[in-house]
Amino acid sequence: EREREREEFVRVFRLMPSMAIVFFSSLTQPRPLLSTSPHPPPPPPTRSETPLLPRADLDAKLRSLPAWRLSPDGTLLSREFRAKNFLAAVAFLSAAAEVAEAGGHHPDFHLTEWNRVRVDATTHAVGGITLADVALAAKLDEVPVTYSPKWLREQAAAAAAAKEEGK
Repeated sequence: EREREREEFVRVFRLMPSMAIVFFSSLTQPRPLLSTSPHPPPPPPTRSETPLLPRADLDAKLRSLPAWRLSPDGTLLSREFRAKNFLAAVAFLSAAAEVAEAGGHHPDFHLTEWNRVRVDATTHAVGGITLADVALAAKLDEVPVTYSPKWLREQAAAAAAAKEEGK
């Protein structure tokens, strides 16, 4: 079985070297497919049972998530950045997908221009932002990112300009 997996990795690596890293990481971190517990876990609440966060609560929670922006209509949380390169962007998305899957709440991922990453979180079933979206955003902030050095400089300059303007 391991030999077959190794051969598949080599095949994928030859076709798409960047995607082989994602594939290889899944081989080196085995996970059980089925629970060994004799008791099934309780079902999570459905997303339609999760209430929308009131705007005042959302605004308070967003203060602890400075990388995230609220859409103009207040129904979407977004985080956008530029990774150092394509592999860094894919590595972030792969790790973020693991976090989302573990939490059972899946954001929309966007990868454009080879290194521009955007993550959008919303609860579609209720048409807006719930506590699950805010919790996911906080967890995704813990996922390591190798940022573009140019993008980091631009962010620092924009923050300094905003601070100067606020004086």
